[in-house]
Amino acid sequence: MSGTLSIASAKARIRIENQRENFAKLAKAIEGAGFHRSAVEFRKAAEKAIARAEEFEEERLAFDANRLELQQIRVALDTVLGEGIRGGRRLTDAERVAWIVEQWQAASRANPVTQPTTGALP
Repeated sequence: MSGTLSIASAKARIRIENQRENFAKLAKAIEGAGFHRSAVEFRKAAEKAIARAEEFEEERLAFDANRLELQQIRVALDTVLGEGIRGGRRLTDAERVAWIVEQWQAASRANPVTQPTTGALP
């Protein structure tokens, strides 16, 4: 999972660096055409655009990380419940998690802890 995210992060950095280089070329061309004030304004706007692109890429990476974690949870649920079909329909992720919690609670009630817990590890 982290390998996939590090590759995505590297690609994001490359995309942003390419944008930065292209903006710099455009600003240089604007300035070379004799529009010095316009070039200064363009550079300011370009920096804002780069900052927004960096924020977007960070959000995308966070979203991708969450998506990968959810996929891992689904794989675990599929391992425990198979297709998770009840009453002729596939259970939602929330229903499958609730079922596992119910099973855990039932098992806990069937096997009560006889030692009092002190909060300290043995």
